[in-house]
Amino acid sequence: MAASDLDALLKSLAKPATVEEMVARGDLIDSTTFASWVGFTVPAYMTDSVYDAVIGSRARKRLLNSEHHARGMRMRALWHAIQAETIRRRRSNNGAESIRLDVPAADRLGRVMLDVRTGMDNQTMYLIVRLTGE
Repeated sequence: MAASDLDALLKSLAKPATVEEMVARGDLIDSTTFASWVGFTVPAYMTDSVYDAVIGSRARKRLLNSEHHARGMRMRALWHAIQAETIRRRRSNNGAESIRLDVPAADRLGRVMLDVRTGMDNQTMYLIVRLTGE
């Protein structure tokens, strides 16, 4: 690898990716429509690992209608939980940087800890949901 190639690689790694780049790479899933169901008016994203753990594995391509319905219900329940915790925090004047949620896993056998944070990208505020520690 030439020195200029190495320099370009290091610069690309050092530059933080924009939300659009992370969505294009598949690292984030645009959940804005689902978040708007419960009143959020900013772009909302979740990591692919949150989707797999809480909503259901994206590896399965063919789903029964009942599974589509169950995934929709889990997505709605997730955003309702985020909304309820956001309202509770606002009322208690707890200005915490992130919200931590304990939600049911998609497999119904366990629970998943999530962190919900706000961010700014190109002067636009957004929400991002990640697994705790991700």
